[in-house]
Amino acid sequence: MPVRMVCVRCPLSCKLTVIDGGETGTEVQGHRCPRGQEYAERELVDPHRTLTTTVRTGFADRPRLPVRTTGEIPLRLFSPALRAIKSLRVERRVAPGEIVLPDVLGTGVDLIATDDLTGEGELASETVGHRLRHPELAGNDLRRPGTAAGQGEGALRAVLQF
Repeated sequence: MPVRMVCVRCPLSCKLTVIDGGETGTEVQGHRCPRGQEYAERELVDPHRTLTTTVRTGFADRPRLPVRTTGEIPLRLFSPALRAIKSLRVERRVAPGEIVLPDVLGTGVDLIATDDLTGEGELASETVGHRLRHPELAGNDLRRPGTAAGQGEGALRAVLQF
């Protein structure tokens, strides 16, 4: 039975069809570059992804630090990796790109910070974070669409007034 998937290795987003030929091998159709062939073959045998999550910190002003792996790790290792990451607590101010956990589960891939805890840079969490710390946005509030007092159903959105 053919397996259909979309290749995410390049911006072409090729629609792939993978047919397992048994002894004759795997046939991949629909790829427009060599990366599509490689992606489909690995995706069927041992899929890999970049892991993004957050880590606890020891800072009241920033209780969570966004992190990601520097490369892809096997999907089968996501649960054990998340358990290991859950036990972490960052106790020093780190800059984006600093290693928080080296060699995640022996994969050769590091876990790095993607935000700035040093206060020297200004990333997304400093412009519109959960506490709206940016001086220009400090007077604005978060409301649910269609409600005056922030009560009711719907997704949260930032109400920005310039």
